[in-house]
Amino acid sequence: MASILRAFNRPGANHAPCPACADAQRVCHRHDGIRHRRLLPTIASDLGVALPSAGLLVSLYALGVAVGAPLLTALTGRLPRKALLLGLMLLFTAGNLLAWQAPGYESLVLARIVTGLAHGVFFSIGSTIATNLVPKEKAASAIATMFTGLTVALVTGVPLGTFIGQHFGWRETFLAVSALGVLAFVGSLLFVPRGIRHSPPASLLTQLGVLRQPRLLLVYAMTALGYGGSFTAFTFLAPILQDLSGFSANAVSLVLLVYGVSVAAGNIWGGKLADRRGPIGALKLIFALLAAVLLVLTFTAGNPWLALATVLLWGAVASATCRGCSSMSCGRPSATARRRWMSPRA
Repeated sequence: MASILRAFNRPGANHAPCPACADAQRVCHRHDGIRHRRLLPTIASDLGVALPSAGLLVSLYALGVAVGAPLLTALTGRLPRKALLLGLMLLFTAGNLLAWQAPGYESLVLARIVTGLAHGVFFSIGSTIATNLVPKEKAASAIATMFTGLTVALVTGVPLGTFIGQHFGWRETFLAVSALGVLAFVGSLLFVPRGIRHSPPASLLTQLGVLRQPRLLLVYAMTALGYGGSFTAFTFLAPILQDLSGFSANAVSLVLLVYGVSVAAGNIWGGKLADRRGPIGALKLIFALLAAVLLVLTFTAGNPWLALATVLLWGAVASATCRGCSSMSCGRPSATARRRWMSPRA
């Protein structure tokens, strides 16, 4: 949060943006974080583990992201941004190659943690790099261009990765993502300029200091509970669609493709809602709708058509939260609002 705010306050830069590089990197990380959730039944069957154990691959990946973001960002704060970006893409690609050749469950877990560490740091510095590639007045557009990769990954990458995993084996999906990582590395090497200015991130002690702010803890809890509830169900969406709704493996890929389209629509709707009602008002409505949709899925999962309709609503509502949370993180409140927010007595 702090790094993004600093990026909006720094003097304008003169470099031209590289939307293709930003999108390629964002597609790699977003596709890698979601794609293997769709393949959990295949991975569990091939490795001879229970489905909940395969689900730990998602949880441990997320743990790598959560640990990597604050810890490694602080430790690498003085490294040149381009060198760090290239190193992260190499680590990301190496983690996926390790997953591709993982001989067993334990080595696959290690590969997912390694990849998650790269993912966490990437998200910490990615927006800052994007805003430093353009003049100050175009910073918001640069972030929006970068986040376009999220939609591209959901609309195309996730169903494509599921198709590859179901027809050629789940290992080949990791190989495909490794290839995307190589393309992103080459694009960054060629088009991201050297000498990107940046402010060193806050130390670990300073970052831990935010835990003394009750209002910030409330924001963290809201994000963790809101996204946690959605992603817990999302992790097992493929087995839900196959085992409860009766969709075939091929049909699941098509459902996910349509799901990605609903995510794109939800992004647009969420942005307009946040502009109209403000981020807090928008998130109150969106999280209420998200809870309602997940509750409805409990009763519609047994019918394929009702399940399809519920999943489409789920994608639109879940993706709408991104714009509200982004507005809270990247928005610039007034000085009075900032003092009230940070005041323990507020």
